[in-house]
Amino acid sequence: MRIIHKFAWLFLSFLLILTFPYVSLSQEIDQAAWQKLHDELAVDIIKLLSRSDSLSAKIDSLKIILDEKSSNLELCEDDMLALVGKTKTSIVDFRRKFEETERKINNKTGSPADVRESYFDEISDDKAICLPEFSARFMSMKRKLEDWEGKPLYTTTPINPGGETYVVVKGDCLFSIARLKYGSLYFWSLIWEANRNGVANESRFRDRKLQTIEDPDHIYPGQELYLPPINPSQEKEIENKLKNSWKERKQKPR
Repeated sequence: MRIIHKFAWLFLSFLLILTFPYVSLSQEIDQAAWQKLHDELAVDIIKLLSRSDSLSAKIDSLKIILDEKSSNLELCEDDMLALVGKTKTSIVDFRRKFEETERKINNKTGSPADVRESYFDEISDDKAICLPEFSARFMSMKRKLEDWEGKPLYTTTPINPGGETYVVVKGDCLFSIARLKYGSLYFWSLIWEANRNGVANESRFRDRKLQTIEDPDHIYPGQELYLPPINPSQEKEIENKLKNSWKERKQKPR
């Protein structure tokens, strides 16, 4: 605000300097005309200063809002990291290992065995892969590694033949549950489709968001999920469903 004040007075001084020679040489502006010009400039400066004060007040108000939202965002980030057992310090080390592994797989540096030994298996067992920053990239990375190894995406034996249920605990995500129960996180969409219209214990909850899995990125402790069986004959169909549902999520506006 002080800068604007200085600018206003400098502007007035500049006009006075320009006007003074004109008055001296032409003698066409009398005292009344000079006073009128002076008053008009003074009014303009007062308006400018008033506008400056108003803008400064708005800026101060916006700064307060920004600080509050930044603080809330930081708390949310801390809570999200805590859910997967991470801190701001430990997530930096995880990110370094993740990015190094991602580069090795993309560039096919070394051998698949080397990649698995140097961080990939460690990353796979870490709940941090459920974070939005890593989840989609991990799925892509794992698929590329398995293609590099020449492994089929799905096994040839029945998985979970009788079907079962699983109770969500803190830190779980559909990717980690699919990997735990089916041996591959690529089956996350099967779990989602089986529970999107109602989890196994939906009658226990009053809150609609706990009764179903409307958004696969959000599951909650205490929800009992139905895990349907998978037979070899279903594998291709499940793979196609996964690709389609993933494409729909990518194209869906947020």
